Amino acid sequence: METKLSDFSAISIAQHCKQLKSFAMVESGITCFGLEKVVSTNTGITTLNLSDSQYLITRAVDIISKYLPRLEVLRNYWPVAATDWLSDDSLIALVDAQEKESGGAGIFLKQIGLWTDVDDQQLTIRGVKYAIEKGVKEIEINNDTLHSEIVNLGSAVQLYQAHYIHYIDGSLYEREPVCEGN
Repeated sequence: METKLSDFSAISIAQHCKQLKSFAMVESGITCFGLEKVVSTNTGITTLNLSDSQYLITRAVDIISKYLPRLEVLRNYWPVAATDWLSDDSLIALVDAQEKESGGAGIFLKQIGLWTDVDDQQLTIRGVKYAIEKGVKEIEINNDTLHSEIVNLGSAVQLYQAHYIHYIDGSLYEREPVCEGN
């Protein structure tokens, strides 16, 4: 039986860590309950990686919006198709909440990390385009259909090859730009 980090792990983190700036809990069994425990005690988190979090639902974005209104980097590699927590509507809601938090001065979210290898993903060009128009400057993404749709927008957003799922900011792994032909 495979053991994954869970809500119990998140509760322990919330009890013992009160000043996190970056939080990654990937390929875990965390639910919205555990996520809320961590982010409610660490409202200064600016980088969040919840990739392959199979038990999160769209309410996760409400929690992120409430407790992390100044989030700058959000990663969601390997979404779980039809049940994924990051959808067009939830990304739009997060962007709108940030714009409201800033008093209309723009959003804090500057970078989104995506790995979109599923056909029936909930996050499409509609949500991504909205985020770009509101101020997202960088997207980490694999070379797939969504990548091509972003390129076709003709925006100034920078596209980078997606990191591996357990990527931690500051690691020796350097990201590489994704070119149209790659």
